[in-house]
Amino acid sequence: MFGVQTTSFVALLWAAGLAVWLALQWSLSNFAGWLLILLFKPYKIWDLVEIQSIKWHVAEIGILNTVITTLENNTAILPNWPIINNNILNLTTKDTIRVDVSVGVSYDADIDHTKTILKQVIKENNFAIKDKPGTGVYVNKLWDSSVELLVRAYTKPSLYRDTYFDLTEQTKKALDLAQIEIPFPQRVVHTAPANKTK
Repeated sequence: MFGVQTTSFVALLWAAGLAVWLALQWSLSNFAGWLLILLFKPYKIWDLVEIQSIKWHVAEIGILNTVITTLENNTAILPNWPIINNNILNLTTKDTIRVDVSVGVSYDADIDHTKTILKQVIKENNFAIKDKPGTGVYVNKLWDSSVELLVRAYTKPSLYRDTYFDLTEQTKKALDLAQIEIPFPQRVVHTAPANKTK
């Protein structure tokens, strides 16, 4: 009657309905995720959590999204449903959190002497808890060009970022002061002699 092809009009309605349905489905999924967060309480505001090896602080829990602050002080908005469907490691449920700083030293370095220097770094750190069992310096891995040491300390969850950055900086300064080399990967390239033409 109006000069519009019925098939095209029905297809348009179907596509619009599908788009609305998908949008509602996504919103309902995130709403369900919010309800699960409120019910099971895997985290609360200002908790430090780790999901897929990424650590962040919970800034806000919304009906559809969770607002987070990363350790780099960036703000991100994440949908609730994917979060609740991941493995969530809450690092705030305990009074302390472990901070690991790895550093590679040369095979020529005296390991015992190096560990003594790095243990002193932990003792002088303003954020680390000094008497926590497990605190120390350990040989972690033997790489091709370096020995990896693990500087391990414990701190309060709210001080994780400060402790990590401070330990990393002081570790570098202490090794520099003791003239202990931190090697870097090197590649030796041999070039073939050019072919001589007669």
